Amino acid sequence: MQFTRQFKEAIREGKVTCSFRTWRSPQAKVGGRYNLHPTGAIEVTALKQLRLADARLRDIRRSGFPDREALCGYLKVGEGDDVYQVEFRYLGTIRVKAPPRHKPGAQESQELIEKLEAMDARSSRGPWACRTLALIGEHPGLRAAELAAHINWETRPFKASVRRLKQLGLTESLETGYRLTKRGRTVLEHL
Repeated sequence: MQFTRQFKEAIREGKVTCSFRTWRSPQAKVGGRYNLHPTGAIEVTALKQLRLADARLRDIRRSGFPDREALCGYLKVGEGDDVYQVEFRYLGTIRVKAPPRHKPGAQESQELIEKLEAMDARSSRGPWACRTLALIGEHPGLRAAELAAHINWETRPFKASVRRLKQLGLTESLETGYRLTKRGRTVLEHL
């Protein structure tokens, strides 16, 4: 789970312990641990889908917003829309195991390229992995919606696909957009 800068300090201070998300399907799981960059981590303790109109004011305030109207404006949704309410606790300055970050040698680069090609071969959308890696390399920090538009995808499936690249240690999320890691740049050079 990613948080914008405005919420990170409040999470570390224990002031924000809840978040509302406009996911089509859950992008976190109860018991899941997620790094809070640059330091710390959270653990999801509860997750439920609800109409925003049914969210309690207490929970809205725990998510860092003074009222429902402010939350609706931030999420760009109406009170009748469905959202996911994510409850979490701050774990302190621990780090959740991250994907590998070391620069791969020639053999490991080839193995990663084979994984990307296999992902492309299995995809019902056609080849995307190598193309997405190159796209992020060309446009670091560009918003996901703008990157997705480059390959005529919707934003949500694009983000899900980038998470698969992140699990291989090839990309990392920024406050806005993504960038290649050293591993990602090395693999892209070998493509």
